[in-house]
Amino acid sequence: MSRKVFIFGTIESDSYKDPDYIYSLVEELAITGVNAICFSIHTDEGCSDTAIGMSRWESIKKYCEALNIEFIGRPRALSAVGCCEELGVARYRIAAEEVGNFPLLEKLARTGKELVISVPPGFDWQIERMIDFIQPYENPIVLMNWMPFYPCQPWDWGLKRIEWLQNHFGYRVGLCERSGDVLASVAAIAMGAEYIEFRISEYTNEMRKRLAEAIVKTETSFQAQPNQENYALCAAYKGMYERSLILNKDKKKGMIDRKSVV
Repeated sequence: MSRKVFIFGTIESDSYKDPDYIYSLVEELAITGVNAICFSIHTDEGCSDTAIGMSRWESIKKYCEALNIEFIGRPRALSAVGCCEELGVARYRIAAEEVGNFPLLEKLARTGKELVISVPPGFDWQIERMIDFIQPYENPIVLMNWMPFYPCQPWDWGLKRIEWLQNHFGYRVGLCERSGDVLASVAAIAMGAEYIEFRISEYTNEMRKRLAEAIVKTETSFQAQPNQENYALCAAYKGMYERSLILNKDKKKGMIDRKSVV
């Protein structure tokens, strides 16, 4: 089954101290193949705690869109939802620590927009409650397997959990990449992940490029259809290798080898 993987990076709030730095990051990410950047929004009243006012947020969003990168909002307070709505974001990112914040969940669900939610292991009962609460609003939902530490070791990538989340809840799934290893994302896609998120501060620009390239190649593999020409070529090579097995045997003059060689 073919599917398109959505790749996005998250910029931590520490970077907001230098708004000009954000523009340079957007430029760097635009050439790596990512689909979107996630920004934390703290308030709809000037965003004074992050040194970024509403006019600057609007400028950053327009700059992202000019470079074909989606601006994703991650509200950190109830008031921040209004800021995101004014900006016109297409989808929302919900952090793992917010899965039990029902006032925020309700306000986001009422927008009707897609909710991309980090879900930590060990809190399945809370995830069940959250989904039961959101379902009546009929938002598109994506469940992102999330681990809190970096670098995340292979035994903590949670690949089997990605498959379980999809089968148990029936929603699209993704991976919050915390290993710094592109193999984790490729493996996650093989297990059914359709969204890959990474922290921009944890990846060099070269790593971001490798991540995007690896995901594109994996997508290509999933989307490939059976190729009859390749089958015919394989049959020709198979016959050639079979003949070589016969020819490499010691034989007497005039001997006819009728035995199967495979």
